[in-house]
Amino acid sequence: MPETVTKGRYFIGANTSAGFVNYTDEILCGLDRVYIIKGGPGTGKSTLMKRFAAYAEERGHTVERYFCSSDSDSLDGVVLRDAGTGIIDGTAPHCADPKYPGAREEIVNIGRLWDTGLLRGRFDEIKTLCDRKSGLFATVYKYFSVCRSLRTEREKLVSGCEKSDKAEAAVHRLMERFGRGGGFRLIPRQISAVGMNGVCNFGTFAENADEIWLISDRRGIAGDFLGMMIKEAGSLGLETHISRDHLLEPDALYFPEKRIAVVSDCDAGKATRIINTDRFIDGAGLSEHRAALRFLKKLENELFSRALSLFGEIRTCHFAVEDIYRGAMDFGGLEPVFEQITAGL
Repeated sequence: MPETVTKGRYFIGANTSAGFVNYTDEILCGLDRVYIIKGGPGTGKSTLMKRFAAYAEERGHTVERYFCSSDSDSLDGVVLRDAGTGIIDGTAPHCADPKYPGAREEIVNIGRLWDTGLLRGRFDEIKTLCDRKSGLFATVYKYFSVCRSLRTEREKLVSGCEKSDKAEAAVHRLMERFGRGGGFRLIPRQISAVGMNGVCNFGTFAENADEIWLISDRRGIAGDFLGMMIKEAGSLGLETHISRDHLLEPDALYFPEKRIAVVSDCDAGKATRIINTDRFIDGAGLSEHRAALRFLKKLENELFSRALSLFGEIRTCHFAVEDIYRGAMDFGGLEPVFEQITAGL
């Protein structure tokens, strides 16, 4: 069964407690033709794909745009599911290589347009910046990993006070009216990311939905509740799109067959239903752990803020490298590339 056609903005991956998570394979699944762009930073990949997306929309195609999780202004992929076509940045950290060369994927090498002599002459500068940037990302991921451990400790305390049976019954009541779907699949579609522009949420699930269900969650059990919804979706055979936070907890779901979004972050005025998870918690029992929960949450917030601050230096390194490559490129050579990738539309 082909994936439901949607539109809007997503992220190609995510900076998480497990490092960089790359969703390229899931994004490209089911496509007939894929262009994999190889090149360096600042070589025009994002601009090329933005032109491709605009060109496709002008011709009536539904466009999915996939942005860089570290730079939410930079486009890393475009998918036209109605045309079975995609174009994606195949360079690190979201590396992609052909699985069926020529039969499905084509490599588009724009590295042939740069001045190798100029770049070799600035090797030491490029290496210093790239190595510093990699080291900063490694530190961010370590901080996120500790945040994950702290959240796990909080979840252990809360779980003893969670009324799971009541929550599962509520999920069943909410979703039984959906009826049967065409077959369960859990499809990653990342709509939130942490990067150089801070915490970004595209809100794409809500934009595609007829109904928006907002989870009001003061106790930190939204991930559990969404997990129960995924299990119920499996029983009903519903295609389910999932987005996760930086600690890999579910933070939003979309059921495209029903056009229903379930989110933990949106304007409450746009929500058609608000689900208050407080009713699934034994408040009296939780009060015994209040001091410990506050302490763990404070530590997690401080570590997260520190990790977020490192993206300022990551930004400096990133754009310094881009400037070097930009000065070494023959951008006029991208026009034949654009004609190549749009020829079949």
